[in-house]
Amino acid sequence: MNSKKGTAFFMSFILLLGTVLVALPRPRKTSANSEIPVLDESLTIIKETDEKFEYILSIDGNQIRYIEITEVMDDGSKVIHTKSYNEETNELLQDFETIIKDEKITDQEIYKNEEMPEPNIENTGPFFVPFASTASNKSLVSVLNMSYKKNYSTNKGTATYAKSGTKTAKLSSKTLDTHARAIDSIRGVENGTLAGWLIAAFTGGGLTAGKIISLQTLKTVIKNVAGPVAVVANAWALGQWMYYYNTISSNFSKIKEISTVKKH
Repeated sequence: MNSKKGTAFFMSFILLLGTVLVALPRPRKTSANSEIPVLDESLTIIKETDEKFEYILSIDGNQIRYIEITEVMDDGSKVIHTKSYNEETNELLQDFETIIKDEKITDQEIYKNEEMPEPNIENTGPFFVPFASTASNKSLVSVLNMSYKKNYSTNKGTATYAKSGTKTAKLSSKTLDTHARAIDSIRGVENGTLAGWLIAAFTGGGLTAGKIISLQTLKTVIKNVAGPVAVVANAWALGQWMYYYNTISSNFSKIKEISTVKKH
């Protein structure tokens, strides 16, 4: 068995194992006509058809409503028009169209991409810095070249995002902190789920710097890469992963760099 076949066999085994595990009875919160099992309260399916997919993601104490309309064109490509709203204020947060052909993102038009609401969770515990520096651990973020480092000795940190390079900022930078927290959150979502495997397959489908994604986009692209059963079983984790990835995407350009040139 060559290495490629061995890898494919191993991934298939992992996907099958994960599907069996998530198929065990768990709490569900979904609409009657939805095929997506939800393993916690983070994803609520409102409507799911071939043309319209509406759902609510509950992340960091906030609820974001997504409405996605899919149109199939004459050439077989799909145009997915996505809008997301703050469920509490009804504020439009995102408005973008994604074109997918042959299971790959071929184009995207972003009309609006606002920052997601601040985490609505109070942190009353003490904050400790056990080491002189911290960094994001290895996970899928390394596949997509997303990482961060914080050096408490120099009071500086670095943020890396896909092909957009690396930025150096002060540790007091709110945007640097947002970048780091989102990456740690992605890593947390990957732990114990198959989200990492599925997104790794998705990287071949056009996930690059500057693009934002939606759950319908993930379903459309990954369905033929990893299999529909794996997508259905991991939809809730994919939704959370998507949320934090989009946070990184919209936040990175706002990180204010500091000069790293030494003065003589």
